[in-house]
Amino acid sequence: MGEALRRRLAVERGLTKVAAGLIADLEVFFRESTGKGFVQSLLEDPAATYRLATSRYPRSVIRAALRAALRLAFGAPSEDIDRALDALEAGLPSEFLRLLRMSAS
Repeated sequence: MGEALRRRLAVERGLTKVAAGLIADLEVFFRESTGKGFVQSLLEDPAATYRLATSRYPRSVIRAALRAALRLAFGAPSEDIDRALDALEAGLPSEFLRLLRMSAS
């Protein structure tokens, strides 16, 4: 295995751990705040969930965690993720929900 591939895999493992830790913290925060978990809330009302998540962590951190989760868990294309997150930030969740449905199938 080449050095570049080894570094890339190490970075991906690190991103996965950070994203998983942040999402675990958001699960607890959302359960305490809303009675629902973060993932459930994200599926039901992505725009409101995004806004509440960014009240706990900076927007860039939430965006990076969602981007890493979608990219690493589902293999979603970066361009699609960026477009969906841009729409979500604008309060338009349809593109984000479409990406989740497409990635889950």
